[in-house]
Amino acid sequence: MSKMILPKLIRQRDAPAYLGMSEPIFNEMVRPYVTEISMGRSVFYDRLDLDAWADKFKAANGKPGKPMEELSWQNQPPALERKATSGTSTKPSRASNFAKALAKRNSKPLNAF
Repeated sequence: MSKMILPKLIRQRDAPAYLGMSEPIFNEMVRPYVTEISMGRSVFYDRLDLDAWADKFKAANGKPGKPMEELSWQNQPPALERKATSGTSTKPSRASNFAKALAKRNSKPLNAF
């Protein structure tokens, strides 16, 4: 089994997708603030620079979520337990209803495989 290696440099065409945004938004909001690395006719961005931009953007614009301890199953109230109780059924069932259903079923031919 081979290890997956994350690239250090990300091509310009792949950088918007790496950050989960469209190319026009990337060009407007990210590109002016990260270092471009030219190699021949290709342009690359350092993955760590893109991560740093995302972290700064998150810190300035993100809304904090609930603390993880509030999401723990251990802090949830116990589920309601249903216990069997004795009583009288509110819906009467009659032997005649069962006999009718059985007769209806037996009157149909069985399907073969």
